[in-house]
Amino acid sequence: MRAKTFALIVAIALLIPQPVDGTQAASDEEPELLTLARQRFEELSPADEKLFRAVAKGELANYSAGAKEKDDPAKAPEWSEERVLKSDRIAWLCTDPRASRLVTHRGIGVKGARIDGVLELRFAKIPFPLYLERCALPAGLNLLHGEILGLNLKGTHSGPIVAEGLKTVAGVFLHNGFKAKGEVSLQDAIIRGRLSCADGRFIKLGGKALLANGIDVGGSVLLRDGFWAQGEVNLVRAKIGGCLDCTGGKFINPKGTALNADGLRVEGDIFLRNEFEAEGVVDFKGARISGYLVWKDALWPTKVTMDLRSATIGTLWDNKPTWPQSGRIFLHGLVYNEIYDLALLDIQDRIEWLRRQPTQPFRPQPYEQLAAVLRKAGHEEDARRILIAKEKDRARLTRMPVLKRCGHALLGLVVGYGYRPWRAFWIGLVVVAVGSVLFGIGSRNGLLTPTKKEGYASEGAEDHQVYYPKFNTVVYSLDAFVPLIVLHQASYWLPNATRGKELSKLKWFRLRTGGLLRLYLWFHIILGWVLSTLFVVGLSGLIRT
Repeated sequence: MRAKTFALIVAIALLIPQPVDGTQAASDEEPELLTLARQRFEELSPADEKLFRAVAKGELANYSAGAKEKDDPAKAPEWSEERVLKSDRIAWLCTDPRASRLVTHRGIGVKGARIDGVLELRFAKIPFPLYLERCALPAGLNLLHGEILGLNLKGTHSGPIVAEGLKTVAGVFLHNGFKAKGEVSLQDAIIRGRLSCADGRFIKLGGKALLANGIDVGGSVLLRDGFWAQGEVNLVRAKIGGCLDCTGGKFINPKGTALNADGLRVEGDIFLRNEFEAEGVVDFKGARISGYLVWKDALWPTKVTMDLRSATIGTLWDNKPTWPQSGRIFLHGLVYNEIYDLALLDIQDRIEWLRRQPTQPFRPQPYEQLAAVLRKAGHEEDARRILIAKEKDRARLTRMPVLKRCGHALLGLVVGYGYRPWRAFWIGLVVVAVGSVLFGIGSRNGLLTPTKKEGYASEGAEDHQVYYPKFNTVVYSLDAFVPLIVLHQASYWLPNATRGKELSKLKWFRLRTGGLLRLYLWFHIILGWVLSTLFVVGLSGLIRT
């Protein structure tokens, strides 16, 4: 019974029509995109067919030989016809409305092909990404004022690239072995993602290797990890929403500007570190850096110039080996909120940093800026040392009339240009002590006599001196030295010029030790006025310049 039932089921199954395997059938059919391409182009090569079939499926069209040496784009002229595409095939996929509709969301992906002819995509609006990995574009790419979802030329070797005014959402990737011979222009491009040129080489000797002035990047700009530019890298007036990372990058343009970031705006940090190397001018004039400028452990050839004039930085983090040679660092107008703790260094090193600026004309602002930052960080003494160095350098590097130079030197000696007013106080104490000794010697030798008649005892009335102020050597010195203070000594006693040993017997000039002591008293009084005045105005800050 069971055997009959099984036989009946088999018979019924054989009578029912079996469905056709749609997947297998579809695989044997020619993609619509390939059919459309046959209508557009007179003849398609096997390489062309491979491209259209892969794009229709959303797959990578891989032309690689599988060997690193054979797949080197530098050897693209030696590649066989099976690895060669014409640029108009890719351009057609990007610009023809019917063809573009048949490209999947994965876009166009090509690996290991040589693409002959300029890839002409100017003014094109491409709703999918273009991915060319380790390809060769000897004639270059034109995306002038184009719009594309994303552009990735990973490891590709290219000729000049024109992408002025380009707009892209996903980003631009010219990295991981990318190499361009000729100018790569991204001028005024708008990139909502990142611009990555890490491990990319840009070569335009004597010209602009990477022209990105006016670029607006929502993410970070990566010119790091093997980035190499021979020619100017131009980021003038660029806006970067993330960081500018030049860690380990090399910028070579010895006869011009290696990195021109004049007017750059960076919301994050800038990294010039870990063997970052430049030859030429590194220009950050007028740049605005919201975060850190990490400028350390770089490799500077002898002919590199760092220009930070009128730049604004959140936090400066540098180190001494990174500083260019004297005369090759411009700091005038540079403003920064703080110096990273690890970069404070010895204050004498910071003074050397300031003195590596060009000597003419003398610029006081960099000294004042550094002093303000040190004071804000609680390093008051270091701030004073910086400001004193400013005044010393002002005297050394500027021309002054003789009298002004002498007055400037006196201010430095006595009150540290107003930053060390207590120095005048201590000098004054020394002067008072010296005066005490000299006036004491004069008193013992009868050189100081009363200035009023009651100070002299008349015959039979010796007790009259009891009512006259008794001479005190210390009080006398202090009374004569400090102005506007009356201690009833200086006005009652005076060195007598007619007493003491005769020091000069010239007819026109006779001088005794009493007269010499009187000359010293005048000097003592004048010095008291000068030191007291400088002390008071020094404390008030009126003479700080």
